[in-house]
Amino acid sequence: TILYLAVGAGSFPAIIVGFSAGLLLDLLGVGSYFGLTSLLYVITGYLGGFLRGKYARLSPALFTSLWVGLLVLVFFLYSFFRYQLFWDEDLVRFVNYWLLTAGYTLGFAGILQFVVPLK
Repeated sequence: TILYLAVGAGSFPAIIVGFSAGLLLDLLGVGSYFGLTSLLYVITGYLGGFLRGKYARLSPALFTSLWVGLLVLVFFLYSFFRYQLFWDEDLVRFVNYWLLTAGYTLGFAGILQFVVPLK
């Protein structure tokens, strides 16, 4: 939803909503690393804001590749902090967790694309 807000309304509203939602989730104890969710939502809002108004100028494949790449980057950062032990000891396991975490969310994003396309 932060990415949709960033593409639709721009970086600033997405950053504000992303930080607030991330802080609320962190305060509720959903995440085990306080502030990580807020940081990732702010990064998503900021970078997603660069895609605002670009759908008409870019090819649909490039536009889709950019937002998918953004989500993969955000999940890399999440995995780097969350699974740092595996980064140090077992890089293959780290990459596995990273790709599975990103793939899970990208699967839902792909389904959502059929209902409400990101433009």
